[in-house]
Amino acid sequence: EPADPDALIPVNVVIAPIMAEPIYYGIDNGIFEKHGLEVAAVDGGFLPAQQVPVLLSGDANIGMTGGLTLLSGITEGLPVKAIRPVLNSSSEVTPDSGFIVAPGSAITGWGDLSNTTIAIPGLNEMPQLAISYAVDENGGDSSTIEFIEMPITNINDAVKNGQVDGALQISTFFGQALGEGFGTLGDPAVEYFDGAPTIQMMATNDYIAENADTIEKFNAAFDEVIDFLNDNPDAIRDIQREYTELPDVVIDMAVPPHYFSTFDRNAYENVITEAAAYGFIFDA
Repeated sequence: EPADPDALIPVNVVIAPIMAEPIYYGIDNGIFEKHGLEVAAVDGGFLPAQQVPVLLSGDANIGMTGGLTLLSGITEGLPVKAIRPVLNSSSEVTPDSGFIVAPGSAITGWGDLSNTTIAIPGLNEMPQLAISYAVDENGGDSSTIEFIEMPITNINDAVKNGQVDGALQISTFFGQALGEGFGTLGDPAVEYFDGAPTIQMMATNDYIAENADTIEKFNAAFDEVIDFLNDNPDAIRDIQREYTELPDVVIDMAVPPHYFSTFDRNAYENVITEAAAYGFIFDA
C-alpha cells in the first residue's frame, strides 16, 4: 500500500537521459512512494560529470555519475560519496556497450589502436581508462591516441564517416551500431575490469550524514525496481519509448541494460590503482 502522501519524504534525483529508466519506472509505478519517498527526476545535463554541481548547489539530493568521475571528484576534494551502483562492467550479462569500428575497418584488435582518434562519451572516465589499458596490454601505445569527447547521439555517424577511427559506444546506440553492421572489439571494461561499477548513485557527504534513513529507503526501492526491470526488459523499452526520442527500431535492436545492487570491490580497487597509474586520479 502506498504511504501517507503527507508523510512522504521528498527526494530530487538528478538523472542522465540514458540511465534513468529505474527512476522513471519507480516514480510511475509508485515504488518509491511505497517506500515512503516522493521522488522527482531533475534534468542534470547529458554527462554524469555535469551532475556533481547540481548536488552541491542543493537543487538535487541524489545524482548519477560515472565511477571514475566520482573517484576523481573525491580525490580532488569534492564532498560526495557513492550510495549504490547502477551499472557494472560484467561478463555475466549480455553487453550493452562496446568499442565500435566502421564496417570493413582494418582495426581488428586493441593493439591496432595506436595513433588513432577515438570518440568517447566523456573524457577521463572508465571508457578512456579501459581502452588505454587494453591497448597497452596488447602491444600498442595508448599515449599516441587522441581521445575526443562526443555526445553518444553523434558517435555512430562519426565512426561511419571516418571522422574518428573508432569509439566506445553505449546503451541503445551500441545496439544500433551492431544492427547496422559496425564491427566491435568488445567492451574493454568487461575484459579488464570485470565487476567494477561504471555508473553509481551519489550524494553529498552532508546529505548522507543527515538522511541515512532516506537513503536506506531509496536503495530498497531502487532494488525492488531493478529486480523487476532485469526480469522484464520490455518494461525498460517501454520507458525508453515514453521518455526518449529514440526511434522504435533503435530501441528494439538494443540490448537493455542490466542493473546491479552490488559490485566487486577487488575490481574497483583495480580501477583505482590503474586510474592513479594513468593519471586520471591523484592521491589514491
